[in-house]
Amino acid sequence: MFAIQSAKKLFFAFLILGGGMALATTLTDEFEIAKNLELYSNVFRELNTYYVDEVPPEDLMKSGLDAMLKSLDPYTTYIPAEEVARFRSSITGSYAGIGTRVRVTASGGLITAVYPKGPAHKAGLMAGDTLLFIDEVSLKGKALSEISQELRGKMGQAMQLTVHRPGQSKKLRFSLRRQNILINNLPHYEVLPGKIAYFSLSTFSEKAGQHLGEALEALQEKEKLNGVILDLRGNTGGLLSEAVNVINVFVPRGREVVSIQGREKSQQQIFRTLNMPIDSSIALAVLINERSASASEIVAGAIQDLDRGVIVGQRSFGKGLVQNTVDLPHGAKIKLTTARYYIPSGRCIQSLEYENGAPKVIADSLRQVFSTLAGRKVYDGGGIRPDLVHENQEWLSLKKQLLASPAIFDFGVAYRSQHKLPEDLDNWSLQAKDFDDFMALMDKNAYLKKSKTALALEQFEQKLDQEGALKIALDKELKALEKGLRSQERNKLLAAKDKILSLLEVEIVGQEKLRAAAIAHSLKADHCLDMALELLGKKKKYQRLLMP
Repeated sequence: MFAIQSAKKLFFAFLILGGGMALATTLTDEFEIAKNLELYSNVFRELNTYYVDEVPPEDLMKSGLDAMLKSLDPYTTYIPAEEVARFRSSITGSYAGIGTRVRVTASGGLITAVYPKGPAHKAGLMAGDTLLFIDEVSLKGKALSEISQELRGKMGQAMQLTVHRPGQSKKLRFSLRRQNILINNLPHYEVLPGKIAYFSLSTFSEKAGQHLGEALEALQEKEKLNGVILDLRGNTGGLLSEAVNVINVFVPRGREVVSIQGREKSQQQIFRTLNMPIDSSIALAVLINERSASASEIVAGAIQDLDRGVIVGQRSFGKGLVQNTVDLPHGAKIKLTTARYYIPSGRCIQSLEYENGAPKVIADSLRQVFSTLAGRKVYDGGGIRPDLVHENQEWLSLKKQLLASPAIFDFGVAYRSQHKLPEDLDNWSLQAKDFDDFMALMDKNAYLKKSKTALALEQFEQKLDQEGALKIALDKELKALEKGLRSQERNKLLAAKDKILSLLEVEIVGQEKLRAAAIAHSLKADHCLDMALELLGKKKKYQRLLMP
């Protein structure tokens, strides 16, 4: 009886949360939902009552919810009440805390970035510092969500931090107060040679369009500009409304720029630009890469479909799904995929389909042809394909591995513990000896994932362990193969010396002088940016790319 009543309560909760969508379900659907909720409730109760070890009910429930949602797609997730504040700050770009980005280590929380003008920055905390205690609470063994919860709190609330800093034997202590942290969605912009304005937009949080428009107006008041470069590389998205506002900076009022379509055709929404543009005619290049996703792809795709500018870089990520959040009891939320979005040509750029939660790549042969406003051919699926491609697959693969590992960050911390950057960075650069130090660090630590060949060799050797004499006979050849593979991986690093030194410089500058300075420094050796600058300087070539 308890199980049936619980199932009914859960069922009616689902109806309330579902709103109008629940009314569309058939009686068969309703019966299946009620039946399965009753089964789930019974299993949950039996586990909670009789399982050999005591399991916290909330952990058991979260495991069940996570497994259920994982079978759909990676974007549909359950957000526990304690993580809602962190989720909300990712949308709004603000929260009450100390202004740091942290990752978990064995001893506590390693600061990987410090936000300008926040309490941490003002107090002198730096990237590379490890947070050991917050007040009297040890961070050793805590999950990232727990560390984040300790760092965040009420505005003005005081805290004491105990910190380990590389190169110092004594623990450091800092006293600071939590403040409202606003993460700048436009961390850097400047005018480059040829009077080309460059804007780095890092996320589509609140007021992203307003900030971009105001920055463009401010530069135009100082001088006549010949073009704009909007850098969306590494921008993984944000608010759909802000994607529309960013497009509106360059596109006239009243243009359809994106539509979303859910399960029911009656639920289609069309989004148009609402305001007068800041500049609807200036030459425009949008930079994208494989990490440009969601709202970034709406902007790049709309600019491409409307022939408003040229897209430069690498093919984007390919996320054409829309998520909404629904409030759940006890302060929790669910973020669920409710629709696909379509850009002006009518195409959806989603690159993957999901079957029981497993991704399946949509084959190029299944992609359909669409047309831009001027009649250029574009394709659905697989992300946004740039009009001007800048690709070096071998380097991009190596760069991705390096940035996914702690190698670049660790070298930056080690370098800063021994060197002080000059105020003027124009004449500063890393030298050959610094690269030797980086290679020594790489040799000492297994930062990079092993290649498929190296993994296959390991598996072969494990099987040979059972053969005894054969393993001994082949020992010399196996060691030669291992040495050859290590040498091959090392040679890849040596061949990319100049590019790696540039990565290291940007990391070091970012750690010491924060993100805006790092972006400015990165532009000195940015081949994709150079392609865009050259294109905007050649009016005929630019116009040709926008013609069928």
